[in-house]
Amino acid sequence: MMPPLSIALCGAGGYGERYLTTLLAEAEARNCRLVAIIEPFPKHCPQWPEIVSRGIPTFSRLEEFYATAACDLLIISSPIHFHCAQTCLALAHGSHVLCEKPLCTSLEQIEQMKAAETLSGKQVTIGYQWSFSPAIQKLKSDVLAGRFGCPRQFQTLICWPRGDRYYRRNDWAGRLRTKTGERLLDSPVNNAMAHYLHNMLYLLGPSIGQSAAATVSEAELWRVNPIESFETAALRLRTQSGVELQFLASHVTADRQDPRFRYEFEQAVIDYSAERKSIVATLRSGEKISYGSPEDEPCRKLWQAVNSARTGASPLCGIDAASAHTRCVNQMHDAGFPIHDFPSACIEVDDSGDAPRCFVPGLQEALNRCYDHRTLLAEEWHGAIPSACVLP
Repeated sequence: MMPPLSIALCGAGGYGERYLTTLLAEAEARNCRLVAIIEPFPKHCPQWPEIVSRGIPTFSRLEEFYATAACDLLIISSPIHFHCAQTCLALAHGSHVLCEKPLCTSLEQIEQMKAAETLSGKQVTIGYQWSFSPAIQKLKSDVLAGRFGCPRQFQTLICWPRGDRYYRRNDWAGRLRTKTGERLLDSPVNNAMAHYLHNMLYLLGPSIGQSAAATVSEAELWRVNPIESFETAALRLRTQSGVELQFLASHVTADRQDPRFRYEFEQAVIDYSAERKSIVATLRSGEKISYGSPEDEPCRKLWQAVNSARTGASPLCGIDAASAHTRCVNQMHDAGFPIHDFPSACIEVDDSGDAPRCFVPGLQEALNRCYDHRTLLAEEWHGAIPSACVLP
């Protein structure tokens, strides 16, 4: 039997808690060993008593860990602006990497990470979990095989309300740059909902490990909270091959609406909604193909990264696949699309939860009209929410 694969986790809060829970429960059965946790506040982890009882070492900084220890695979679940430096440091010390999405924050960092990966001879996996799901992998295989003909138009819509606590949970949420001036670009497009923009690009990529390059041609960006960035985005993008993409996302709607998408091809329409829980392709012949839910097996990315570390196999979603999303986000910001403030007359406050939350009545309905009509907010604004909110 092969010796256990040694794994270290950098960042055990937030999404890192999911990795930690999975590793504590399953690592041994999969012939892996959690050898360290790199986390400045490990005692805040709900699993802290188990960490202590198992004698798992903790370190406050990644440099401190590599000064005295090593691992076969480093999982990075740190804030966005640490992804590049921590990935490059891990590669330089001989570790394979599973880094959470998004890839990084700038075009320069993309090149740094690619160069570090090539020099190290190790593999970097990026944690867009839908890309690892059996549903998306089977769908992408059929797209690449030409089963649906040429792609024409892709749409995606998500509404995930976030309140005051979301923007106060750290010192970088909602910021375009860190306090030291480093590019950050936190937003629903580059953080919470990055999966779903990436998924459109990934499915249009020319191979399993690549995504399609695209440019943001129109962007309506809005905010309610006192942040640098935005909480609502209505985007049109176009790939190099001419496929039009529509991306609609908001953190300030009245209610939650999980992802829905519609991908139109010459010979089929592919739909998904969280309520139906399955991706369904309807061909012009009337045939229907069900692919299952992309939410199935959310930890598959972890075990795929373990396999890549053991075998040297190329990751299903690595730097090349994830970089298309980062390039789109940077291009959108560099293009100078303005960020508008919602007028105060359009904003209401929900005090029913454990923390106040600002929202825009009617915004969710307007975004759904955009989705149904393939329009942007400027084209659907009137009658959907108060006239005081008409775009300038």
